[in-house]
Parts: sequence; structure tokens; C-alpha cells
Amino acid sequence: MTGATGKSRAVRIDPATFPDPVREVARALEQGGWATRVAGGAVRDLLLGKSPHDWDLATAALPEDVGQLFDAAHDVGAAFGTTVVVVGGLSMQVTTFRKETGYKDRRHPDQVVYADSPEEDARRRDFTVNALFADPDTGQVLDVFDGLGDLRARRIRAVGDPGDRLAEDALRVLRAVRFCAQLGFVMDPDTARAVRAQAGSLASVSAERIFEELSRILTGPRPVEGIAQAEALGVLAVILPEVSAMRGTRQDAGFHPEGGVGSHTLMTLGHLPPRPSPRLAWAALLHDIGKPPTRFETDRARFHGHEVVGVEMAQAVMERLRAPRLLCKDVCWLIEKHLWVARLPEMRMGKRRAFLLREDADDLLSLYRADSMASHGQIGVLDFAAEERAAMAEQPVIEAPLLTGRDVLKA
Repeated sequence: MTGATGKSRAVRIDPATFPDPVREVARALEQGGWATRVAGGAVRDLLLGKSPHDWDLATAALPEDVGQLFDAAHDVGAAFGTTVVVVGGLSMQVTTFRKETGYKDRRHPDQVVYADSPEEDARRRDFTVNALFADPDTGQVLDVFDGLGDLRARRIRAVGDPGDRLAEDALRVLRAVRFCAQLGFVMDPDTARAVRAQAGSLASVSAERIFEELSRILTGPRPVEGIAQAEALGVLAVILPEVSAMRGTRQDAGFHPEGGVGSHTLMTLGHLPPRPSPRLAWAALLHDIGKPPTRFETDRARFHGHEVVGVEMAQAVMERLRAPRLLCKDVCWLIEKHLWVARLPEMRMGKRRAFLLREDADDLLSLYRADSMASHGQIGVLDFAAEERAAMAEQPVIEAPLLTGRDVLKA
């Protein structure tokens, strides 16, 4: 990032970093007389030296103007002034500058009023680092709320009063946590206090949106920080009380020197490979979810059958969050079998082969590694598994016979 703050010095982005389709759409809108800016996350990511995943344009043009100007334009949010335009194979959202008032459902504005400038549009946005705009021709950055200063400080801060901003849209409570984890930023103290105070409002947010934000935390670059912060700010107790309950569940120090189930779960997440698949990430988070209700004391803390109870609980959690059915099935299988890897050397060859040739075997082995590294650290069985898989790869594939002895007996 170059320059100081957007209010004191000119900060520019090299216009060449904007894809040609983005500039083409912006140029067409500008030629039509409508001021247009690259907006939000794309500007933030470019200033951080990252490649944007999404491209959003904010414009003075109305949705009907955008629809008439481009053939490949699809109205996806007329009530909110948003049109999806596809040019050169790139899909981008084009949204009219707007102001929003009233959020009775704590999720959507009761009234949307079109505005004339990006400065007005910036006031409705959630966090200062997402309230940045850039001229697609010159690269000049417009910064109304010192989002550039927050980028330099690596800080997530709400636009305006944090309490008011989060009260408008309850999902912003979780998004604040997600942005911190995604970007490696800290949370502004006033914003953190508002998140803690309004964590309970997440109960009113749709399960699908909660699941989406959690999945982005879990599969992102810093899942440990994200889940730990969600726990510390009281967010996890609202959206995943079963996971929050693991924090106070003690384990036997001889088998688990890392501490309780909550600490172990965070460490397991930390030992996952970078950018894990959703099924692996969710399985790691929930693999010991059955321990709190199955804990009992003998000579030490024991959790007999926790994986069986864990499957039932994980399925209930995933169904409550409206997760895809196939993902739910995969996560439950990983949880059910996460202790089985240790038994590989004892399995019959046929069973072992079927186990290791599954499409999700890599995720199961990764889960076992992360789980073991977060406790006793003994992962020698993974070398055995690797040798077995290498040997299997060299063996010819035997097709199943068209007719077996059992078939003859049945006949």
C-alpha cells in the first residue's frame, strides 16, 4: 500500500491491476454519464497486495440503466439496486450508490434510497476497510472513514458507531470475526465490545448464512484464531454451543498434555493442511464434540463411545446449520472413523485396502495426523499407511467377476 491516509495524501492503485472487463464496464457507465467506482473488498485486497476473488462496482446508474447498457446483465437484487454483469467471462456486481434506513429484522434494510455519490454510499457499509472506492481509470482511492489507516494498522473497525452498525445487520457480528481471521487483523476495541454485546443477535440470522461464514473461517488461513476469537467474544456459545461446551471439559494429562477438549480442538485445527476441504475442516472442529456428554472418571478421565455420540451430535449441528447433505454425511463418516487409522496394521488386507482406497481417505489420514499432533504426537502409523497405498498403486486392479459362487448357489 502506498501513501498515508486517503484524507491527507493521494493514494492510488495501478489501474493496470483492474481486469479489462472491469474497466470496460466502468468506462461504458462513465460514458453514459454515471460516475462509477470499484468498491469494497476488491479495493481492500489490491491495497493489501492480494488478488480479489470478487469484483464489485458502485455507480450512479440505476439498475434499469445497467440492464439496458449490457446484454449479459441479470437483475439479482432489484430492491437493493444490484445487477450482475458478465463481460469477457468475468462476473461482477454493479450496484447503485445507495443509502439504507431501518433494519427491523436486524438483517435487511426497510428502505433503500439511491444516492448520488460514493461518499454517501460509504456510510452504509460495515467496516472501514470495506468502505474504500477506487477510480477505475486513474486508480485514485477514495477513503471517507480512514480505512487506509486501519489497513496499515491491520485493524477491523466498524463504520461510524459500532453498536449502531452491528445492530443494523446481526450477521456483521460474525463477519467481524471472520474478517479478522481471514486477513490476520486485530479487532478495534470498541467494535469488539459491540460484538460481545450483540452476540446474542446471531440467533435471528438464517442458519445458511451462519454456516457460510463459519465455513469461510474454518477453510481460511487462520481457523484457530477465528474460532478462538468467536469463543472469547461469546459468539461461539450462541451459534455452536456444543463446541463452546468443549472448552470446560478436562482430559487426562497423561494422554492429553495439551489440556482440555477445547484446547485440543483448537490445536487440531492448527495442524490441518493449509486451506483444508470443508469436510476435513468441519470434521476437525467437531471430531471430539461427543466428549463432554460421555466423560466419566475412573482411574482417569474417560470418554467411551465419544465418536459414536459425536456422530449423532455432529449430524444435528450440520442439519441445524442447513449444511449440504453430502457434506454432512462425509463429516460424520470422518468423525466416526477418526480413531480407526491407528488400527490399520491389524486390519485384514481386504478391509484395509477398501479403507485406504476411499476417495476421502486423504482427509481421514489428515484428520488423524492433526488429532495426534494435538495430543500424543505419535503418527508412525501414517508411514505404514503411505507404504500400503504405494504398494496398492503398483498392484493390478482386479475387476469384479460377472458371476460368483454365491450367485450360483442363489440360483
